Amino acid sequence: MGERDSWEQYFMAQAFMASTRATCGTRRVGAVIVDSLEAGKRRILATGYNGNPPGSKHCIDGGCPRFEARKKGLLKSGEYSEKYQCDAFHAEANVLFDMQRRGISTDGRIIFTTTFPCRACAEKINGAGIKEVYYSIGYPDEISKAYLERYGIKTFQIEL
Repeated sequence: MGERDSWEQYFMAQAFMASTRATCGTRRVGAVIVDSLEAGKRRILATGYNGNPPGSKHCIDGGCPRFEARKKGLLKSGEYSEKYQCDAFHAEANVLFDMQRRGISTDGRIIFTTTFPCRACAEKINGAGIKEVYYSIGYPDEISKAYLERYGIKTFQIEL
């Protein structure tokens, strides 16, 4: 039997597993929030992925004006338009909202997300009291990284 993955690798693998449930037609991102990396406290508290709010039509099923516009060639990837808005939550927001709905505190917890958070998610992470962010895939947004650093939230890249 070979060596076991570290706890950080294990939790990141779980975030990637959560991403397989994503309903976004453009991006598959997953996230998990864990209690702690201390022995005896290594528990997954919640998982999330990018997708529309509960009870609404999924992006991949025609529930996203932005995705539909891209499919029809009306909007290029990376292009923004007020006319074609997406209703989906990012994985980081979804996992935080899930914990809030279930009455579980996020203060001092750790988030593992497959992709580095955007600025809006970085703000939610800060507001929720998350203290550490582990990610696998970088994101071309130095603003969100600087934001997290400014508030003392540590970030770590995990290779799988």
